[in-house]
Amino acid sequence: MRTAGPHSECDRAPDRTLRNVRGYAWPVRISRQSGRNDEQGFTLLELIVIMGILGIVVGFAVPLINADRFRMDAAALDVSTALHAAQRKGVLQGNNANIAFDTAGNRFSVHMDANNDGILQGSEEFVSLGLEEGVVFGRGGAPTRPKGASAISFAVASGMPTLRFFRNGSASEEGILYLTSERSIRSGDFPQDTRAIEVERSTGRIRCFSNKSGSWTERC
Repeated sequence: MRTAGPHSECDRAPDRTLRNVRGYAWPVRISRQSGRNDEQGFTLLELIVIMGILGIVVGFAVPLINADRFRMDAAALDVSTALHAAQRKGVLQGNNANIAFDTAGNRFSVHMDANNDGILQGSEEFVSLGLEEGVVFGRGGAPTRPKGASAISFAVASGMPTLRFFRNGSASEEGILYLTSERSIRSGDFPQDTRAIEVERSTGRIRCFSNKSGSWTERC
């Protein structure tokens, strides 16, 4: 039987070994010590040049980013998603979902009405949500949609415009709400900042419209 001597092939270990990662055998190279560093990092001068190039690229890109558009799109998505979620949860739970809009505070609340009496009970689910910073309920400088001109067209209940989704998914009424920027409200301009969310009565379908290109398109 052969035994491994001090200078056998076992001692002259190959430069590769195997390491098992998530069930796979990956070759891992074992580097030997030497007096020379084969993997040198960036020099300070190279880093300065790279940072300078990145600064130039960012300088060109930033003016192309429309922060107001992104903020309005995000706000419209947040509100429409919350409406969808309330509607679907009401259908799954077999109860109504009441959404009240606080136009003065730029907030809205969702009340999952377990016994469908329209009154908030202590054990019932309730959440209050605020709009994005700089976003308000209103039409601003945008033209009117066919479903209404006011910021929120839903009937007032308990002092606030309120939309109700019934347990079959339908809505209490057909209506619309507008979201726009504070600058559009102040100036009566910037129609591209405005988004409209419409609700159909029979199906409870929620649709979102934007006025980015000077006319209403169904996309937010």
